[in-house]
Amino acid sequence: MNCTGNFLEDKKMAKNNELLEALNIIEQEKNISKETLLEAIENIMRLRLIQKLVYIVILFVCLITALNYCHYRLFLSLMHCQSSQS
Repeated sequence: MNCTGNFLEDKKMAKNNELLEALNIIEQEKNISKETLLEAIENIMRLRLIQKLVYIVILFVCLITALNYCHYRLFLSLMHCQSSQS
């Protein structure tokens, strides 16, 4: 392994080399091309990203809904206080 002097870069290079070695082994043993394997990995990563984004949007909508509900309850409380004082 080439040493760049940067620990994180060296770690990334090692991981890339491990991935390439694994792809080579799978290609030889299972007769599946590296291109096909990489495409499958990309598709899985894309799907996971979409799932995470959907999850974030759902959380955001729930948060906005909860905040709107809290504001609505506060508004009702204030209206009730004002009508009681009148």
